[in-house]
Amino acid sequence: MAAATRDLEALVRSGIRALGSAGVPTARLEYILDTFYYPVNSKNASRYAGRAYDAYRENNPKLAKDILEAMEKGGISEEKIAYYMRKNLRERDDRIAEAGRAKLDGNMSAYARIVGEIRNDGFDREWVVGAVDGWVSKLESAAKEKADGKTKELKESLEEITDSGADQEWAEDAVNRLADSQKKRPANDSVDEEEYEGLFEGSDVVMALEAGNTKEAKAVIQEMTDNGKEESSIRSSVTRYYKPIYQDLYQKEG
Repeated sequence: MAAATRDLEALVRSGIRALGSAGVPTARLEYILDTFYYPVNSKNASRYAGRAYDAYRENNPKLAKDILEAMEKGGISEEKIAYYMRKNLRERDDRIAEAGRAKLDGNMSAYARIVGEIRNDGFDREWVVGAVDGWVSKLESAAKEKADGKTKELKESLEEITDSGADQEWAEDAVNRLADSQKKRPANDSVDEEEYEGLFEGSDVVMALEAGNTKEAKAVIQEMTDNGKEESSIRSSVTRYYKPIYQDLYQKEG
């Protein structure tokens, strides 16, 4: 009986995928089929987060909302849902790598634009920013492997990065830049308890400065202060190494 059930599922799913190949939206059909065979619970959180992702990409936010609500009712925590939504974005949406490249190149206006485009599909901002930060962290891990002389691990990391959409030459250059600057860069200031709902953090100012893009750095600072971030908090995120550069941003204005 179990074998027959699996065969039936495979047959139906094959038909649904054929429809998808023909351009027919299939997220709802895939979701309905899943509910016949897989309970909506923590064990199957990855599967249903994937269905929610599919619904968003098919411009069906209502279906995505229904799936996410079913996941919550099935006892899946918000943290676990967020984890798998970030994972789907990072692994399945090429725009995440594009946003990460822009961020590492100090092009914060392009980063903000791409994040905005992804959010327009219906994805929560924290999922999108978290997915980009996760992609960037792979570059930072590779930079540490380079600094530590872990050649084998570095090669594997670079392969994973290029597989996600980054150009080989760009990835190697980014890893070299990060390896040179990691000791100087401050930790992300997300632990700050100050209320703040903006897109950028103090570490983004540093990334722009490291890329030599003072114009973008100042734009980030302006956006942060416009959204309620205290300038003293921003300054504390920029280490002593960057203090002269930070001051120079404003001296040039005078």
